[in-house]
Amino acid sequence: LNAANVRPSTVIARPDQYIGVTTYTGNGGTQSINIGFKPDFVWVKRRDFDTDHGLFDTVRGAHKLLASNDSFVEQPYTNVLSFTSDGFDVNAAQWAGVNATNSTYVAWTWKAGGSSNTFNIDDVGYANASDVNMSVGALNSSYYNQSQVWSNSGSGSFLSGYEATKAFDGSTATYAYATTGGASFTFSPAITGTTFEILVTSNSGSPYVTINGTNIPGSNGNVWVDVSLLANGSLSSIGIGGYPGSGSYAGFSQLKVDGKILVDQGVTPTQYPSIAATGCSVGTKQGFSIIQYQGNNLTGQTIKHGLTQKPDFILVKNKDEAYDWMIYHKSMGATYYGLFGTSAFLNDANIWADTEPTDEFFYVSVHNSPAGYSNGPNGEFISYLWHDVPGLQKFGSYIGTATADGPFIELGFRPKVIITKAYGTTSSWGIWDTERDLYNPTDATLYPQSNGQEETGGAYPFDILSNGFKVRNSANFINATSGVIYAAWAEAPSFNLYGAQSNAR
Repeated sequence: LNAANVRPSTVIARPDQYIGVTTYTGNGGTQSINIGFKPDFVWVKRRDFDTDHGLFDTVRGAHKLLASNDSFVEQPYTNVLSFTSDGFDVNAAQWAGVNATNSTYVAWTWKAGGSSNTFNIDDVGYANASDVNMSVGALNSSYYNQSQVWSNSGSGSFLSGYEATKAFDGSTATYAYATTGGASFTFSPAITGTTFEILVTSNSGSPYVTINGTNIPGSNGNVWVDVSLLANGSLSSIGIGGYPGSGSYAGFSQLKVDGKILVDQGVTPTQYPSIAATGCSVGTKQGFSIIQYQGNNLTGQTIKHGLTQKPDFILVKNKDEAYDWMIYHKSMGATYYGLFGTSAFLNDANIWADTEPTDEFFYVSVHNSPAGYSNGPNGEFISYLWHDVPGLQKFGSYIGTATADGPFIELGFRPKVIITKAYGTTSSWGIWDTERDLYNPTDATLYPQSNGQEETGGAYPFDILSNGFKVRNSANFINATSGVIYAAWAEAPSFNLYGAQSNAR
C-alpha cells in the first residue's frame, strides 16, 4: 500500500493550465502580464494601497469592472484590463487599481471555456443559447415524454381524474386524488417501460399505493415512489388509500416512465431551463463556468451551468443594480447564502429556492428584501461556478481548534490559492496564495470584502503542504470551532497520473 495507489483514477496533472497567480509592479501606463494561458476570469488586487478589488471576465467583456468588496454596478471602462493569448494587459489611465506607478499587485486568474463567441464550451464558440442547450425549454425533452395525450389513456374513480394539463405543469391546485374511501385508476392500454415512479401526494395519514393490484407503502407530502419492480414492465392500474377521512386527501400528481414525466401533447410544462443564458464560458474538464443571465423576477428558476456535475461553489452578482454578491457553498447547502462581508452565512431559503444545484442546473429566486439578489426584476446577472476536480480544486469545510496548532486539511494537492470564511460567526473572508509568500508560513492576507491593503507579519499563517494545508493561528476567521468553509486551487497534485509527487515547501 502506498499513497500513489489511492490517487483518483483521473487527475489534472497540469493545474497551471487552468489556474494562475502572478504578482507584478505597476508602471503608471500600460503593460502586458504573462501567465502562460488565456484567462477567462481575472481578479486583481492592489497590495500596497486601499483600492477596490477588480473582477473581470470574458463573458461580460474586456474592461468591465466589478468589485468583491462593494455592491456597485458594473463599471463600463473602455481601457482598463483586456485579455490576451497568454495573459492580460492593464492600463492605469482610467483606474489605478490595475497599474499605478510602483504599486504592487496580485492577480488570480482562471481559464473557463474560451471567448471566441457569445457562448463558449471547451474553447468552441457558438452564437446562440439554443446551440448549447441553454435556451428556455431546451432540455424539456430530457425531462418530459409528450409523445401522446396521456390523459386519454386512463380512467377511474379519482375525484379530479388524471389531468395532465394541471398535474404536470408544476401546479398543485388540481391533481389525481381521492378524499374519501379508496380510489383507483386504470390505464388502457397499459403503459409499458423499464422504470416507473409515482409522485405520491397527501396532507395527512399514511397513504398506501396499489400498483397492478399489489400494495406498497406511500408517504405524506410530495415523495417520488419507485414502483418499477411491481410494474413488471407494464403499468395497468394505480390505487390510493390509507388516509384518515374527511378533510384529507391522498393521490398521485405525476407519473414518470423511464425517467421522464408523462405530459400531454400541447401542454407547456415547467421549462428546463426556465431562464436562458445570455452568454457563457464553460470549461468542463476543469469544472469552471461563467454564466450570464437576465433576471425574470420569479421564484424557483433553473439556469443551466454547462458543467458535468453539481457545482460546489457559486458567486452571483447583479451587474446592473447595486445589490450584494450572493455566495453558495456546498458545505452550507441551498438553505444558506453568504455575502462578501463579515456577517455569518445567512439562513434564507429564498436565495437558491431552497434547492440544491444539480448536474445540469442551479436555482435562483426573486428576493423581496431587497429584490434582485439572485433573480430580480431588473438587470443582468453574472455567475461563477466551480465543482471539485481531483488535483485541481476542492471545496469543503473543517472544524477549527481555536489554538495555534490548528487542523490539517487534506486536499489531494499542494494548494496555490486558498479562500476561507468562518461560516457560523461574524468574521472576515481571507485569501492567500503561494506567490506572495514563497515560504512557509504563508501569512500575506487580503480580504475579499475589504479594499484594504495586504496584511503581513505572521498574523494569520498557514503551512502549505504537499497534500493540503495546516492552520497555524487561533484567529476565529481561519480557526473557528463553529466551522470554516474553504475554496482551494492547486499548484500541483499530490500524485499525478505518471506517479510524480508534489513537494512540500
